Parts: sequence; structure tokens; C-alpha cells
Amino acid sequence: MTILKKSFLTEVSFTFLSQVLIAIFGIILLKIFARDLSEEGMGAYLVIRRAIALTYPLITLNLSMSMARYISFDRKKAEQYLVYSFFILTVLNVLTLITLPLTQNLIAKIIFGDAKYGSLLFPTVIFLYANSFHILCIGYFRGKQNFLIMNIINVLFWFGSLVVIVIKYFIFGNFVHFLYYYFVIYALLAFIMNWVMLLKHGELELNLLPYIQNALRINNYQSEKSFFKYGIFRLPTGFFLASLFFIPIVSASSTISLKTAAYIGIIVAILRMLQLLGYPFNLIFLPKFSSFQANDDQKSIQKNSQIVIDYIFSFPLIIGVLISFFAREVILLWFGAKYSVVVPYLMLLGPLVGLFLGYVLIRGILDGLTDFPYSNIITFLGMFAVGFVSL
Repeated sequence: MTILKKSFLTEVSFTFLSQVLIAIFGIILLKIFARDLSEEGMGAYLVIRRAIALTYPLITLNLSMSMARYISFDRKKAEQYLVYSFFILTVLNVLTLITLPLTQNLIAKIIFGDAKYGSLLFPTVIFLYANSFHILCIGYFRGKQNFLIMNIINVLFWFGSLVVIVIKYFIFGNFVHFLYYYFVIYALLAFIMNWVMLLKHGELELNLLPYIQNALRINNYQSEKSFFKYGIFRLPTGFFLASLFFIPIVSASSTISLKTAAYIGIIVAILRMLQLLGYPFNLIFLPKFSSFQANDDQKSIQKNSQIVIDYIFSFPLIIGVLISFFAREVILLWFGAKYSVVVPYLMLLGPLVGLFLGYVLIRGILDGLTDFPYSNIITFLGMFAVGFVSL
């Protein structure tokens, strides 16, 4: 049995297509924001998005990854794992909202550089909840290897970011006012969409009471230690990886200005967008290689690991060189002339794109084959290097 069979190629093709659509939505969204918001407003938006990327692994305990692996082992437990994860997410998010009034000014000062932006933290937490629930749904369908539905809800989630833009025609004022309503409405839309898709295409029943009662039993958590440990032990990976992109932005916003944070945030947004070139494979590799491991299919593991390694040392490196070569065209066409100051920095960082894409590809294999979180070590070294440069 080989991973490169027709069904796998179809799954990768649909997943790649969904990522392309998501990238297009992201490009359009940033283009609109770059045109209509001030540089400070753009900086605030990018800070919020990076803050959410940094904190969602913590508030979900990274259980989306646990579902992607352990549902592949036993699909009968899929709904049980989803409810456990959703219950934990809800409890942690409520605690965050309760403590927010006590910490709002301090957190705003840290991430925005000014306490006057504290009002943006409430919609940030609300959207964090919706975004985290979306990530859990992705993990659920990913573990069940229902990649079609996984891709559909991912595309709908990002399409929603554009749908909500229509509120700017009714609510704008200053950028703080606009971003407040943007994230609240986007969160509500995303939450409803994910629940509808779960009830329609998952195996959850509309009556959630039995699931909740089951989730309240402590002994059930104790019997699933390996499920929780897998995600929790990889929490540092999510934190370190998000920090790679968050540290430069928040360092600029807190020590220089939101305008500078916008410049750095644009580079980060481009690098994150390029991540989509490898992400389809990562999404599929984890549950696929988990299945190989569960079936002790060493032949498929060795053969397909070699194919991935050969790919890493070709296509991603070429992409990095092209980004450096066409950096000016990318910035001017996407963001406009007022962000041309970013061009030299994108040219410098372009070659690193290949290394990052290589990590994205290899991580899915490592996480699918072993419980040991090798990705913690890799991402920590990357975060340390970025933090050192940002000082």
C-alpha cells in the first residue's frame, strides 16, 4: 500500500485547491484593509490576528492535533474526543473573559503599545473562541479522514472574513470602532457555520446533554491520558511557531509604533500565505502516517517518507528564491506603494521560505509516527533565533 495512490492524490488536490482559495481570500482581505485602514489600523489588525494564532493552541490545549491522530486509531471515539475538547475550550475561554477586565490595560499595553486600545481585547477573545472551535472541527474531520468536509469548512471560514467586510459600509468611524464590530460579527458567523457543518456532516446528535454529562466525568479523562498528553505535550510547538511570527510584530508595536508593526506584519502575512504551499500535505500526512503506524505498515512509512524528503529539497527552495527575486512586484501589487519600504526585508527573508516549507512538510510525518514532540525542539530553536534578532 502506498500513500501516493489515486485517492490520496485526489485528497491532496482538493486540499491544495482549498488552500489556494483561502490564500486568495486572504490576499483580497489584506488588500482592502491596506487600502482603507490607516497604517496604525492595519498594524492593530495584524497584531490581533497574530495574538490569536499565538493563543489558540493554549486555549484548546492543542487537542485538535490529538483528534487528528487518535481518531485515526479509533473512529468510534471521534464524538467523545470532540466534546471533551469543546468542553475544555469553553471553560478556558470563560475564565479568560472573567479575568479580562483585571488585565485589559496591561495586555493592551504589551501587545498594542498603548492601553487606549484595550477595548479591542473583548472582540479578540470572542473571536479567539470561534477560531479555536473552528480549529477543533478541522481536527475532528481530519482525524476521520473526511478531508472534503474539512476543506469545505476551512474555505467557508475564510470566505466569512470577506463577507463581514460589508459592515464597513455601515460601521466605520475610526479603525478601533470598525475592528471591534468586525471581529465580533465574524466570530458569530464562524461559530454558527461550524456548528451547522458538524450537525450536518458529523455524527453528533442535536441533544448534547449526554455528551456534556460524559465530559463532566473525571474518570473518563483519566482513561484517555494518551489523547490529552499528545496535544498538551505539543503545546510548546504551537506557542514557539506562533511566536516566530508574533515576536517581531509585538516588539515593533510596543517599542516603536503600530505603523512599524504593520510593515513587519506584512512580511509575516506573506510568509504565512506561502505556508499554504506545504500545508495541504501536512494536514493529510498526520492521520495517514498515524494509520500506517497503527497497522505497522513499515514499508509504506519508509517509501513515502523518502518521497517527501526528496520533494523538500527541490520545490520549496525554488519558491524561496522566486520570492526574493519578485519581492518588489509582490509588495507593490498586493499592498501598494506606501509599503515599498518592506521590499528589501522580504528579499532578505525569501530564501528562508524554503526551509520553513520543509519543516511544514516533515512535521506531519513526525507527528503521525511518534508521540515524542520533536517539533518542540525545532520550533524553539527558530523562536530563539527570531527573538534574538528582534532585541
